[in-house]
Amino acid sequence: MRLRRYRPIATLLLLMHVQACSAWQPVPVSPRRLLEDQNPSKVRVTRSDGPRIILHAPLVIRNDSLISTIAVRRCFDVPGQSRRHCLLYPETRGVAYADVRVVEVRQFETALAVVGFIGFASAIIVGMSLSR
Repeated sequence: MRLRRYRPIATLLLLMHVQACSAWQPVPVSPRRLLEDQNPSKVRVTRSDGPRIILHAPLVIRNDSLISTIAVRRCFDVPGQSRRHCLLYPETRGVAYADVRVVEVRQFETALAVVGFIGFASAIIVGMSLSR
């Protein structure tokens, strides 16, 4: 069957589509309450001075900060080689509650999923009909 060779590609595209159907949603509760109630694997914090930080497996430390260990990419040149080498190093990041303007968590968006699935299925049907 010709369709069997397209299964891995279709599976990969479907998995990528499912990831794209989630969006960052603001949380109306305090960061401490969020971590106690939901214990999310990631939170996105917008600081009051502007920058956004994604904290993986965030922890509450001493009742006044969100702390997380993240992977930071550092690149360097190696003498005698034309390309750069990059490594990931663990780095601890923290944000004081006083500096937090918005806390967001990733949530699945049903409307995005439905529209995306219809578009994805339509593209597959059109592609299969054109390949005949």
